[in-house]
Amino acid sequence: MNEIIDYIESHRDEYLEELQTFLRIPSISTDSAHRQDMRRAAEYVKDQLVRSGMTAEIVPTEGHPIVYGERLEHQDR
Repeated sequence: MNEIIDYIESHRDEYLEELQTFLRIPSISTDSAHRQDMRRAAEYVKDQLVRSGMTAEIVPTEGHPIVYGERLEHQDR
């Protein structure tokens, strides 16, 4: 467990910057003026999921886009 905590702590600044980048996107869902920002936020989330090794896609809806991601691994025992 200490290895995990050490890893997180050593990447703290990187994680904070990623979070701040995401939070800077004005994805205010109740304001139609931010429709493109909602799409940008969805793209950001999708890219982060893919970067972490998952498959991800943006599913369009009549309202806001949905980001769907998954990681399926088959392990033989």
